[in-house]
Formats: sequence, structure tokens, C-alpha cells
Amino acid sequence: MKKQNKLKLILMICMLELIFKQMVLLLLYVGIYSRMKTKFHIHHLDYIAQVGHIIQLEI
Repeated sequence: MKKQNKLKLILMICMLELIFKQMVLLLLYVGIYSRMKTKFHIHHLDYIAQVGHIIQLEI
């Protein structure tokens, strides 16, 4: 049973790490996009930028 608990803990940590990396990537992408937006105006990415902005406000 102890071995199983260790595996569960490792899995949880891996999942949290993945989620954290996704968040960092999204924030990086939004940061790059907001810089690009001053040069080009791309309608498709407006929604993603808004979602990223909401996430930034919550942090």
C-alpha cells in the first residue's frame, strides 16, 4: 500500500507540474502576442489574449 501511495503522490506532482508549465506557456504566449499586437492586428487571437488577460488579473 505504501508503494501505491508514493506512486499517487508522484503522479499528482507530475500533473501539477504539467498544469503549471501550461499556465506559464500561456502567459508567455499572451505576453508575446500583446507585443506583436502593436505591430499587427490579428482578430483570431483576440479571444486568447482576453482569456490570458483574465488569468493574469486573477494571479
